Amino acid sequence: MLSALPWPGPDTRQVRFPGPDSRTVPFPGPDARAVRWPTPPRFSVSLLAQALGGGYASAAVSVIPWRRADAVGGGVAAVSVVSSVAILAPATGGGVASAVIVGAEILATGVGGGVASATIVASVVLVADALGGGSAGIVGRPVASITATAVGLGAGTATLTPGALIAAAATGGGLASAAVAVAAKFVAAATGGGTATVLQRVGYRYSDPFNRANAATLGPDWRLDRNTQFKIDTNRAQMKTMGNGDGRSGCWVSYQGGGTAAGRFGTDNYGVKTQLIAPVGNLATDNFTGIVLAVADTFGAGTMCYAIVSTGLGCAIYTQAGLPPTSGVSTGQTGQQNRAVSENSILATDLIEFRRLPAAAGTVFTLYRNGAMFLSWPDTDNAVSSGPTNRRWGILTEGNYPLFQSEFRAPAVDAVVEAYDL
Repeated sequence: MLSALPWPGPDTRQVRFPGPDSRTVPFPGPDARAVRWPTPPRFSVSLLAQALGGGYASAAVSVIPWRRADAVGGGVAAVSVVSSVAILAPATGGGVASAVIVGAEILATGVGGGVASATIVASVVLVADALGGGSAGIVGRPVASITATAVGLGAGTATLTPGALIAAAATGGGLASAAVAVAAKFVAAATGGGTATVLQRVGYRYSDPFNRANAATLGPDWRLDRNTQFKIDTNRAQMKTMGNGDGRSGCWVSYQGGGTAAGRFGTDNYGVKTQLIAPVGNLATDNFTGIVLAVADTFGAGTMCYAIVSTGLGCAIYTQAGLPPTSGVSTGQTGQQNRAVSENSILATDLIEFRRLPAAAGTVFTLYRNGAMFLSWPDTDNAVSSGPTNRRWGILTEGNYPLFQSEFRAPAVDAVVEAYDL
């Protein structure tokens, strides 16, 4: 029975730890009455220091791995661990024991009149069990928790990249496996003769800060879709240079960079976030800047959905079936349909995000302003195109140059903060 004594306590039988008593005890000691709390770690360096009667004991360790794997019946168990240390310091009778270490597992036990304490900062826990004819194996790295269990004739394995928690279990004749390449938690279980697997599809992420030299285009990662490209001016993407009397027009471009996916998303659930900024030159109140989703590999082959914002003419969510007009104007043209509108305008320095997510019926498109939901449209009829050939994204902007006046531009894009699978 454990004594509930303060540490250190007033027990007159306690002896300094370590002490000068010459009656030393073998290390580890022969006392079989020790009670262990909590359950000893299974894969660690283990040091045992015992104090019996009036004796003394001490234990010290410096990160020396100890591996232990148990197999019951015809099973096989194996474990590999990096930097895992455990210290066991029990006190029996009138002894006193303590253990303090950083980056390790510690077990301290007090029996009879003894007092024990343990302090721990961070640890690695690896557990591998094999019962009957099963087999289990673990490969781990610091700061992770892994459990792999195999029962009967099953097999369980667990492999991880730091920062992940994975559980894989197989029972009977089943087979289970789990693999992860990002911070995530997966569970795969197989019972009897079944088979279970977990596959996490890592989504794509793109960005462009536009921090480059002034240019008439955005560069090779951007495809010209309608009219002409944005231009780079003072590390921002804005409406092209216009001519006197050009009137209202717009530019549509889509992203084509991004490795093997070439700018596409991996699913039909995604979002694009842009940081706006005032353009170089005159700021227009009646021209729009927008984010375009569901862009086809062949521009205009399907129906796109886009959100447009302005500093004086409100905001809206539109769809465009087929090609926009050659002028690039984004409202009131053939194939363009207003789906949701707000009379509230934005500031030229707002953070704008447009998302596409599944809903109970169809898909919902939502516009966010500075992190708060601003405007939403449920596509209950699935009017907007989907599928692998319609997973590109882009941006649009407008401007105008009235005759004998000056150029006016919608808000510029300071950066595409991220375009990502949700």
